[in-house]
Amino acid sequence: MGTPLTALVVAAVLTSSTVEETAEAWMRVLPPEALAAQQVLATGRNVPGAPAPGGVLLFGPVLRDTSALQAWLSGVQGRAQVPLLVAVDMEGGRVNRLRHLPGLQQMPSGAEFGRMSPAEVGAWGHKVGRAMAGLGLNCNLAPVLDLADSGWMAATGRSLGVDPDEVAARTRAFAEGLWAEGIIPIGKHFPGYGEAAGNSDYQRLVVQRPTGEFDRHVRPFARVGALLGGVMLANLGYAFYDGVPAVFSEPLVSLAHEQGWLTVTDDLAAPPLRKLVPGGTLRDVARRASRAGNDLLLVSGSEGVLEEVAAVLREELTMPEGRARIEASARRVLRLKARAGLLPPLPPGVVPRAAGQWGVERPCSTGASE
Repeated sequence: MGTPLTALVVAAVLTSSTVEETAEAWMRVLPPEALAAQQVLATGRNVPGAPAPGGVLLFGPVLRDTSALQAWLSGVQGRAQVPLLVAVDMEGGRVNRLRHLPGLQQMPSGAEFGRMSPAEVGAWGHKVGRAMAGLGLNCNLAPVLDLADSGWMAATGRSLGVDPDEVAARTRAFAEGLWAEGIIPIGKHFPGYGEAAGNSDYQRLVVQRPTGEFDRHVRPFARVGALLGGVMLANLGYAFYDGVPAVFSEPLVSLAHEQGWLTVTDDLAAPPLRKLVPGGTLRDVARRASRAGNDLLLVSGSEGVLEEVAAVLREELTMPEGRARIEASARRVLRLKARAGLLPPLPPGVVPRAAGQWGVERPCSTGASE
């Protein structure tokens, strides 16, 4: 769990060379398999042993027993060679994973946030951040920056509105509140879900959006900028680019990287994605998303599902281009963890084995420093 940050400290963190130095130190000592594991965002409590994934997304009953959750997270983080991102979805309204906690039962929806002042929305960012930090969580898959007054995002109350500048002002305030409590905000769904009428978890959707409209939907993300620790890419396709889901689109992933954001996929277990890749298996989906350059591969399911993704990444490590992509993604993940205060500086000449445990650094002919 990161140390709570004031706005002043956030500004310092964003520009500190210490973040870069810390991330590079970890890059030098972690073996390739551990670097590849940083690309996995697991779900549920089935976190594999060493090397642990880059992060875990929690939802459902596991979040309701506070004491058990804190004990489990303490154990998981204590055993991990690299501290984990521990994420939840706290958008508000119907997407409120901590509604059982006092003070969060009535967290406003995105539509309600859109009718509040930025200061009021920012206060909710602080409140949500404090509650998350108290449980040992450190990453929120929110805020939602999708512009919509119709379609799925509007019907579910998740969109804050249609004016890009007003949405940016409110989501920026929410992100500032999260950072001030030590929580990483991940904006979604890049490059904008918009007025798409369906749910991309269950059907293939391709958005017809001209250049000017595409830029308008991207504007809120750009305005919030570096206050987003990263962005979640949509499972929608965009005809203006290549028509494939954004999680498979190398140009769209590159566009996010150009803004300095880490990229997170939406759930790769979504059935429509399998119909778009040769072979049609989860491994094929994960391989396509990894080769598009995504940094964190989110896949729902059990430990067996995670092993499928891990197997793909091990295969990718055997190829020069795959290894280069994995190292680039691991570097972005480690930089974000360092920025959030999750990565301690490495003492000279040692390699991390688990939290608080250090061993003598050993040269590794296949290490990331080559």
